[in-house]
Amino acid sequence: ASRLRRELDNRSMALDQDRTLAPNVFTVRLSESDYALAEQWGPTLAEELCDGAIKHVNSQKYTLQGPVRVSFVRDSGLKGGEFEMDSSVEKSGTPAPRPGRPAAPARQPVRLTPVLEIEGQRYSLNAPSIILGRSS
Repeated sequence: ASRLRRELDNRSMALDQDRTLAPNVFTVRLSESDYALAEQWGPTLAEELCDGAIKHVNSQKYTLQGPVRVSFVRDSGLKGGEFEMDSSVEKSGTPAPRPGRPAAPARQPVRLTPVLEIEGQRYSLNAPSIILGRSS
């Protein structure tokens, strides 16, 4: 997960003052033995990584072109415990990963809205500036 966050930060590109484009498709290259484990964890591991990527994207206010997708591939040049990560930007509607890769979910980023709850009454905190309390 930390490597995925680092990949997002290192491969992001500023488009203008308010928009930074980040990769949304990640391919994790694993050794033969680690790939066998990833196949067992498959979707669960990929979902966790997608969730972590989306949280980081939201916290950094990055822009994505499509859903986040994580997949795993074998790399016979790697030893057990080693892995490499490749990333790219793909727009929505691009082809699914090639056969032979463990299934990976595609998740759309979610924009969270903070909510203040006072005595059962909920208030959405979506204004640019909010003052709580009575004093200046």
